[in-house]
Amino acid sequence: MSAGHRPCAECRNAEYKRFLALWQGCYGAANADSMDATLHAQRLDGKAKRTYRAPLASLPDGTYVLFEGAPWLLWEGAMFEWTDGGYAGRRSRPARADAEVLTPAASVAVLAAGYRPALHPTAHS
Repeated sequence: MSAGHRPCAECRNAEYKRFLALWQGCYGAANADSMDATLHAQRLDGKAKRTYRAPLASLPDGTYVLFEGAPWLLWEGAMFEWTDGGYAGRRSRPARADAEVLTPAASVAVLAAGYRPALHPTAHS
């Protein structure tokens, strides 16, 4: 989700329908093409990754942030550091810190509306 993608309508249809329903609750009528266009515009500024700053406490579970130079997943009061080999570190989410948000704003809204993404198995170990 940090890269600005949504669940695939074909291979993850149930998840896609859940994501779509929450998206429509946030933004109104939509389909795969309109969601993809919005996510693409929010994730790239030319060829550069588009980000924005926000307080960590304001972001829902499932959001990815850049914090202290590393990418982290926010999940259940904790932060999980993402590496090429999966999640490598865990720490408490600071109550009073800002971070650079990697997840597009529309996806953050869908997460805040209740979408729960599947996590890489290393987040549970």
